Amino acid sequence: MARIEVVRDWLKGLGTLTAAAMSVEEAVAKLNAFGPFLAEDFADAAFTAASLKAVARQCRYFPTYGELAPLLQAWWDESRPAVVRDPQGPTEEDEAVLRNWQRHSSGDWGKTVPKDPAKALRHELELYRQVRSALFAHLVATDERARFIAERAGLVPRQRAAAADMPRPPRAP
Repeated sequence: MARIEVVRDWLKGLGTLTAAAMSVEEAVAKLNAFGPFLAEDFADAAFTAASLKAVARQCRYFPTYGELAPLLQAWWDESRPAVVRDPQGPTEEDEAVLRNWQRHSSGDWGKTVPKDPAKALRHELELYRQVRSALFAHLVATDERARFIAERAGLVPRQRAAAADMPRPPRAP
């Protein structure tokens, strides 16, 4: 999930590049309407100068949400960053953090059990991503539960295993 301020800035940039004659009221209405939906469907990493350039190139005017979402999704599917694993592996300190993760992900929280363990695991992964990126990359690359939680939370791109081998369904008109 992207931060709303990142999405709003990106939409402002799109408006600057595509909207020749749009009133301030109409622009604000579109920012307010599109922002939460886009923030829910994409990560911060989807709202870059590269995505802005790619989407704006395909627009002759400021698009509707129905036009914008598929354009951004197509760019995101092709350009989202992959998780890169640290080739040296985790440090001793990281090993201790990994053991802690394994305890928590197996349901062993010790004396302090969180009210919502699933939310606590997601928060733990988000913290690792922010503070210990190499550990986060290692964990997501080696632990299926961590990968699943990270994908669901939008912290990493969803793996498309064997998707290239499967025919794509036709798009709805």
